[in-house]
Amino acid sequence: MNNIPIGLADWFINRMEKIQLLNYTEGMEIPSNITEEWDRNIPLEGEDNPTYSAEPEYVEVAPLLKTQWGQGNGYNNYSPEFNCSGEFKKAPTGCVATAVAQVMKYYEFPNSYQWQIMPNRVFNSNSQEANEVSRLMRDIGTYVEMDYSCDESGAKTSKVVGVLKNIFGYASSVSSIDYNHDILASELKNNRPVILSGKHSKKKTGSWIFEKTTYGEGHAWVCDGFKETIYRTVHDYGTPYERIVSTPGGKFFHMNWGWSGIGNEADINNNGWFRYDNFEIREVFGNDGNNLNFQYKKQMIIGIKP
Repeated sequence: MNNIPIGLADWFINRMEKIQLLNYTEGMEIPSNITEEWDRNIPLEGEDNPTYSAEPEYVEVAPLLKTQWGQGNGYNNYSPEFNCSGEFKKAPTGCVATAVAQVMKYYEFPNSYQWQIMPNRVFNSNSQEANEVSRLMRDIGTYVEMDYSCDESGAKTSKVVGVLKNIFGYASSVSSIDYNHDILASELKNNRPVILSGKHSKKKTGSWIFEKTTYGEGHAWVCDGFKETIYRTVHDYGTPYERIVSTPGGKFFHMNWGWSGIGNEADINNNGWFRYDNFEIREVFGNDGNNLNFQYKKQMIIGIKP
């Protein structure tokens, strides 16, 4: 008691005197409301913080895109002609152009294109419908400064933000950020498809301070769906301390790879659901012989809306 402040010591002494007075006063009873409060907070014999599993919560945003567009015949009618192999002898549209085109078709904006005649998938490459899709993709390719070639056509996704806002009149909210699955889920819950990009391969050269890391085999595509199971556990059930603890289960995203729905060099539909931290695409191989997995340098373009 020597180190306790005088005011606090007086309070303790006063409390002790009152407790003793209550103990030795005949006929003194504990008020009923106090007794009930103790009864509610003391678990019954054999019970210790009872818990149970509540019904899980399912969250899902079904795939937003209707289109399954690609880069080849029927989509590249207006691409540069390099006498490439294939019916039209033309370069592919490029994954960046195809990804952007599918998002623009989702919004059907701006009104300078005949959106209503564009099919969800091109089957007749010589049709007016195919030409309109191809015109859209060539315009995008021009504005993002697409580097066309027979094997592949490439462009920097960093140019997409400015093109959408300054050329096609999309909202100022369009921006590019590093991959974040929580933000991605939020965009999709607001019915906004997101353009993703990443690299498949990683290579280190040199050593020590001269070590250099390069990334290759890049791709851009559209993420247009989200689903997650949230498991819930009720703790201290039936007590004033009852609380629900939510534990997220697996988080999955729906990817539209921009390969006409049949995969890249594979006769299977690779559009589908992928775990948030694993984009590995079965039966589609990179230069290293492994399944493609655009796991490096992942970025996303968010806030896309007219």
